[in-house]
Amino acid sequence: MNGMEEQKIMLYSPHQIEVATFLGGPMCAVYMLTVNYKRLDKPICVRNVIFIGIIVVLLWHLVPLTDKVPQVVYQIIPLLIVSMICKKYHITKQHILEEPLYIFRSNWKVFVVSVIGWILLFIFLYTFLIFLNLFGLSEYETLWKVGRFR
Repeated sequence: MNGMEEQKIMLYSPHQIEVATFLGGPMCAVYMLTVNYKRLDKPICVRNVIFIGIIVVLLWHLVPLTDKVPQVVYQIIPLLIVSMICKKYHITKQHILEEPLYIFRSNWKVFVVSVIGWILLFIFLYTFLIFLNLFGLSEYETLWKVGRFR
């Protein structure tokens, strides 16, 4: 290549995306899949991930937790969706390893994305609770018990 180094494309592996989704929520998956598809030059996949991601993130944040459903189950639902997307539409870890053009992102980057996902989760939840308090609805749980979110 005339002395020029070939630029490698840094990608998140499907496993890294799944771990970040479990730790940081579905916003992490939307970010990581969007970054990968942009680097792979797949604009239709980027659009689909953003569209599906917005729906999943809103449902994940707005559907209230109950005592009947354990927290782990609540975290696994976005993970299952991401796993299905990765298996069907994303390149495999083996393909990333075999292709000399690709290289994995650092696991530290995955950790940072997960932490940012948690920070955004808390910002969203506090904003939502402040919004409820502005309209005289003091507790999210009372709405669930009254039946408005059922």
